[in-house]
Amino acid sequence: MNVAILTEDTYGVNFFQNLIARLKKSETIRNEVGVKIKRYNIYKLKNLLRVANQDYDRTIVTVDCDGSCNNGNSKEINDLINGERRKNTVVINLEFEIEEWICVSDGINYGSEKPSIVLKSQRKYEKFQLPIYADKLKVRELLDKSESFSLYIQALNK
Repeated sequence: MNVAILTEDTYGVNFFQNLIARLKKSETIRNEVGVKIKRYNIYKLKNLLRVANQDYDRTIVTVDCDGSCNNGNSKEINDLINGERRKNTVVINLEFEIEEWICVSDGINYGSEKPSIVLKSQRKYEKFQLPIYADKLKVRELLDKSESFSLYIQALNK
């Protein structure tokens, strides 16, 4: 199976590449799953979806909801995806951003704050460090406690 992962995060491409390698090594996902990861923005998303839906068995789109998937850019992205949706497209709505997986994995409560801000205050985290954290995630913890991470793994294993 070939999967396209579309991420809006600048450092998300490297993060997901590292995470996929780790998930394959730990046999959380099958080794034969081929993955291509691309960064998107709202202006390029429609074309990327069209190409991905033609060229890949499944397309996974991660959406940073920044606190609400019903407002602003995340609503626009979700509306666009739903308008273009085919049965092989899976949307992973992140409550805030991908850093929430780091927080959940490490038991850090971020409440209603952006997880990257909480990580910055507690660990001096900077966005460019995101790819490094793929190797530090506690996968079992995330599978138990993060709905978005569980959906992501399910989408990769279908």
